[in-house]
Amino acid sequence: MIARSLRRCAALDACARADLDYLHGRISMALDLGHRRTAHHEPARLRELETEVRARHAGPEAADPA
Repeated sequence: MIARSLRRCAALDACARADLDYLHGRISMALDLGHRRTAHHEPARLRELETEVRARHAGPEAADPA
């Protein structure tokens, strides 16, 4: 779900897209191999990537002025 919404983000550059593909692949592979712990932790990394990309998209005007 996170990956799908992140793919539609206008700020997703080539590097972030590669990271997204890598993380998505790790989750899929972990599930295929039965590594539930790894599959459970990777969505947190996807959320971190989403936060970074959306912050870049928002630009400096969204930064806290304090």
